Amino acid sequence: MNEHPPKRAFRPLAGALLLGAFTSAAAGEEKGAPPGPPLTLRRTVELALANAPEVAAAAAGEAEAAAATRAAAVSPRPEVWASTSPGYAAGVPAPVMGQLPAIARVEVRASLFDPARRADEEQARARWAGASGSAAAARVRAARAAAETFSRCLLGEALVASAEARAAAFGTVREAAEAQAREGRLTELDAARARLAEAEARQAAAEARSGRELDFLALRRLTGWPDAEPLRLDPASADDLPDARDEPDPLDRARAADPELSALGRAATSMERSARLRGQVLSPVVEATAQYARLYKTADWDAYYPTFQPDSWAVAASVSIPLWRSDRAAAEEARARAGLDRVRADRRLREREVELGLRGADAALRRDEARLDLARQRESLAQESLRAARALAAEGRVDGVRVAEQEAALAESLQETARAEHDRRLARLERLALLGALPGMTAAAPNARDRP
Repeated sequence: MNEHPPKRAFRPLAGALLLGAFTSAAAGEEKGAPPGPPLTLRRTVELALANAPEVAAAAAGEAEAAAATRAAAVSPRPEVWASTSPGYAAGVPAPVMGQLPAIARVEVRASLFDPARRADEEQARARWAGASGSAAAARVRAARAAAETFSRCLLGEALVASAEARAAAFGTVREAAEAQAREGRLTELDAARARLAEAEARQAAAEARSGRELDFLALRRLTGWPDAEPLRLDPASADDLPDARDEPDPLDRARAADPELSALGRAATSMERSARLRGQVLSPVVEATAQYARLYKTADWDAYYPTFQPDSWAVAASVSIPLWRSDRAAAEEARARAGLDRVRADRRLREREVELGLRGADAALRRDEARLDLARQRESLAQESLRAARALAAEGRVDGVRVAEQEAALAESLQETARAEHDRRLARLERLALLGALPGMTAAAPNARDRP
């Protein structure tokens, strides 16, 4: 006669998976806490971008570079200065420190054209473009990290559910082996092997739970989710990703969406202008000034200026043309041209990296889709084998051990399917990130209005 296992061997495996999947313990839910809306992939990315310290640091660096550019800019607006220069002179009334003694003085200055300062401004603008590209790249990295962590959490829940079902199946096998060993139908060595297999399965389940807890902790830290609030995930949001494979020319879109490539293009334009300005032979500096001063008499003033008037004003323009440039000016020009060559080389390198990254993402996506198809076929065969084993067990033609073994095989195939789905999600997320279509990345970046 066949040895009939306990009733739990005949439980549907789907029921065990549903009980284990998306458990509140791994998600940090409190008993009795009202369930909130599940966290979607898009919302995960948005929260991660708002909470990431590396994004905040890069945004601060961009703001600093923007302020440095404004400080170096040649503003057409004049500057107004107010001063006083009290003093005393005996003999010929001469200027002291470049100014005649005055009660008060107001001076208006304006720089109309200065090639050197304009070149400095363009170099500062190039540095601003680099900081802007670094800030945008930091946002992309933070978004990808959050999306990958979200996917790992989904994978962890699926692995825990299947690992627990697999451990339960091996527990059934162990109980049957021990019973048959007591009856003398199996040796004690066979029972020991069954106990070891169950212990390994339970160890694998414990490792899966530990990995899931770490992944959920990482997700909480990335998104700033409070530890006291329940965290549930929306798995459908990770599968409902846009399919950008119908793009007529995805490489052009990837290059246009790449923040580093765009920043290098702006930096090259500014560096080229700076090198051109520093290379000009005749570079006049044009300045204008207007001044009003309230003077006062000192000793012997009447002897030299019998028609003294206390109100003094003057308007003048200055045009200076360098006739001989120092070695410093030549070195500045050489530095600007070397910087331009470096930026152009970096741009060509980044173009190649984007192309290879996109080709690699396409190849990885095709590979992972093929692996997922095979994993689903294995899962389907395992489900069919389990149904057949249960039917035979109901007829008494096989014992419960055969059913438990098929349950364990199905749990293993479900794990492989979950891993294949996770790999395909990562490949899709990688491709969407390269194309600038990652969900949650449409939010305005800090200082977006101050782009160079």
